[in-house]
Amino acid sequence: MLSCLQGPDAGGNTVFASTDVAYRRLSPIMQELVDKLRAVHSSSKIIGYTRLAGDLVRKDPVDTVHPIVRVHPVTGEKCLFVNAEFITKIVGLKESEQKVILEFLMQHMIMGHDKPGASQLDSESIVMFDNHCTLHTAVVDYVNDGGTVELRHLFRLAAMAEKPIPVTQGK
Repeated sequence: MLSCLQGPDAGGNTVFASTDVAYRRLSPIMQELVDKLRAVHSSSKIIGYTRLAGDLVRKDPVDTVHPIVRVHPVTGEKCLFVNAEFITKIVGLKESEQKVILEFLMQHMIMGHDKPGASQLDSESIVMFDNHCTLHTAVVDYVNDGGTVELRHLFRLAAMAEKPIPVTQGK
């Protein structure tokens, strides 16, 4: 769930992409490859941004290994579990291979035709989405006439989730 506490005068949409639909759009050979891959997810980059901004860091970075394809715990659908802001490494691949696969998967998700929509959030907006199979990001188009980015402050509420289910344990 997202709620806007303060938004820019114009722009600042949040766009969404469906990671289960993106998985289904992959070729069978690519599905077979990514089904086997695991990635290191780290909060270090986000914490680095927080420190650069001079904001409060609530805890030290955490690194966790998760499957690149997870199984939705309710629907049983396979979903891509990829976010370039958090993945620091794909286990078992050379660095050059990791970069190509990660960039391909991110572009595949965000440039696909399966985007369920975009939302312009104002101070009375609340957007709910299924975090198991949805990728979201801001469209950074809220630069004022002076060339500085306007404040966009959102509140995000996410339920404590289960450990991502790898394909080998799902349907």
